[in-house]
Amino acid sequence: MRLHFSSLFTAYATACLAGLAVDIAMLELLVAGGSGPHIARLVSILPATLMTFFLHSRFTFAAYKEARTAQGKPVPYGALAVASMILNYAVFTRVLRIPEPPVGIEGRTAAVVLGCVAAYGANWALLQSLLEKAQAAMTVTQLQSRRALLSLLIWLPVIFLALDSPELLAHFHAIMNFPGLTLPLNPPDTDAWLRLVQVRQWMTPAAGGDFFNHAVAGTNAPFGGVTTPWTRPLDALLALIALLLPTSQSLTVRLMLAATWLPGIMGLAALWFVQKAAKVHFRHVYVLAVAAVLFAAGGLDYFAAGDVDHHGLLSLLWCGVLWLLLAEKKAWLLGAFLGLMIWISPEGLLPAAFVAAVLGLEAIAAPAKAKRLCIVFSAAAALTTLALFVEMPAPEIATRITYDSLSLPQVALLWLTAAGAALMTALYCRASLSSKMRIGIAALCGLSVIAAQWLLYPLFFKGPMVMADPFVMQWMMPKIGEAKPLFLGAPLVILRTLAGPVAAAVLLALAFCSHRLRAPKQRFLLVTGAALGFTLLLVLVQIRWEYYLQPVAILVMAALLPGFATGGASWLFTWLKGAPRKTRAALLVGAAYLCLSLLAKALPVPATEKTWCLAQLRYVLQTGQLQPLLGDAPAVIFVPRDAGGEAQFFTPYHIIASNYHREGAGLRDIAGIEEAAIAQQARGLLQKRHVSALFTCPSLYNNDSWLSRLPQQALENWMIPQAGLKFFDMPGDKPVLYKLNP
Repeated sequence: MRLHFSSLFTAYATACLAGLAVDIAMLELLVAGGSGPHIARLVSILPATLMTFFLHSRFTFAAYKEARTAQGKPVPYGALAVASMILNYAVFTRVLRIPEPPVGIEGRTAAVVLGCVAAYGANWALLQSLLEKAQAAMTVTQLQSRRALLSLLIWLPVIFLALDSPELLAHFHAIMNFPGLTLPLNPPDTDAWLRLVQVRQWMTPAAGGDFFNHAVAGTNAPFGGVTTPWTRPLDALLALIALLLPTSQSLTVRLMLAATWLPGIMGLAALWFVQKAAKVHFRHVYVLAVAAVLFAAGGLDYFAAGDVDHHGLLSLLWCGVLWLLLAEKKAWLLGAFLGLMIWISPEGLLPAAFVAAVLGLEAIAAPAKAKRLCIVFSAAAALTTLALFVEMPAPEIATRITYDSLSLPQVALLWLTAAGAALMTALYCRASLSSKMRIGIAALCGLSVIAAQWLLYPLFFKGPMVMADPFVMQWMMPKIGEAKPLFLGAPLVILRTLAGPVAAAVLLALAFCSHRLRAPKQRFLLVTGAALGFTLLLVLVQIRWEYYLQPVAILVMAALLPGFATGGASWLFTWLKGAPRKTRAALLVGAAYLCLSLLAKALPVPATEKTWCLAQLRYVLQTGQLQPLLGDAPAVIFVPRDAGGEAQFFTPYHIIASNYHREGAGLRDIAGIEEAAIAQQARGLLQKRHVSALFTCPSLYNNDSWLSRLPQQALENWMIPQAGLKFFDMPGDKPVLYKLNP
């Protein structure tokens, strides 16, 4: 039986183009890192070949897995892939050896393209001749092949846009030209740069980076001794990528490159989890397309290039939790995801509580499901127990008790929950109990878990910041915008945050009202509706928790919109007038959501003097302009808290405090310096902290602060202004730099 040329060749060519793109991108990345073209191609051709082989086996020739040759032997797909790789590299090296070889990126790209054309063409010709007796049932698999091809055609542009977008490429090229920047590097979030500081220290033993060291190097100057509550999972991912990059680049550049690519990879993984969750019971062919469009329009800002705060990783894991919860399978993996979330941050206990509530209610209704609850929390407890040995030396596990990072209190709660679930399982399975008795047993187990946790760790119930200096809560936390309740946000932020959840809630209501759904789909709607309400409550408390809310909204819309929109006629060719009456409301909801989301993205965030000046200050730090003026010694400088991470990552200097350091003494001294009315009032604190230079933005402070009047007021004799700073083209005030005499 001959291959159906049109459909299979399209799938084959699409997969080969994906491999070609990976090959070229990795080759240029390695060459930019200092590798020669021949060595770089040896490295880049391996993942490209593996990718095309996977795509061919999963999509192109999925219907021919059991195919036989004319001699009755299995088709040697793997051997043909290896042979094509060898031919590919041979043609590449031959092109580079012609008398006048092409040079530069154009020449290397031409050589790669010629090698791929020869290899992929030969591979296709051989497969055409070998696949004559396919034993797969084409009547059954043709539909699967078309669905697989459609998925492939959707995923390829999504992957391209995620990893090859103009913003990401601009960020990549800026890093490759570092420190010759024309604009400040994103993100403006200082926590992302502090994360890279921590990873660089962890990877550099000479800088004190032993395995268990969580100290924030160079903060609380000159006293030191402050640790960050951040844990190692995200650090390990960044370190792994940095180790795989060419060592000809400095560790600083490799970490910035790792931060460039990792968020995009995590965003793709989150999309994969969301569309898997949406297709658990709503297996529409366009679910993936709708999910991809909603991801692009939904305003998820935690997967942008350079943004390596732990919020993106938590959002990714939450998407995986939703999929496993809805699919009702792999309980141990669901528990591992929850355990990893709690390892990353104690806020992971909030999603864990939601999962416990859902599984607990299901166990009351169906006692056989109590075992799943036990497995989930046993797996979560086991993983976090192992994590303790990663985060701290074994002798300190029992004595180092914290509540804003992983320690024994969180692990104890998980083991207590697993024990309560095991008791429920044992009691439910021993005899036939009424629903009232099962509710009573569940309530008793839950109260026992809470009572035991109270006896072991009573401070646990006062929140993760219970051991923090009260000044941190009183002075710093109110100044952090993402920690504020939603109703205190700007109108544009509220619009962008609520557009998706409101649209998803309307779709859920329409689904309940207009369809007679079977039990599995009813469970899907109930669980996603509960997740939507739960995460909305979180966002009402703190805006930043939208990275839990938006994936739920996207999941609901991706699952329901395609089914509503088809209504018996293809949604690609009909609109409201031609659509069935019962689908029009859903179509309007989806269209309104996309319009609102795109509008919120298109509207520019109003720029202020503070943002202008702070961007200029970050640019000066990132381009290394302070070192020629202040020297390379690790002196102490005063910078705004919102630029503390950049000051640590791009300069050798120490700072007093930054937003996430939580050292009450340092923040108290910063407050005293910033709120002083005259310079002499601040001088004592500057001397106490051994500050030798002051670099700040006057527009950041209130009018009654001496810092706000720096350019105009008469300078003290102990303040020496420094000239020569270069700024990028942007309106507004510029930062000021002074050396300070003792």
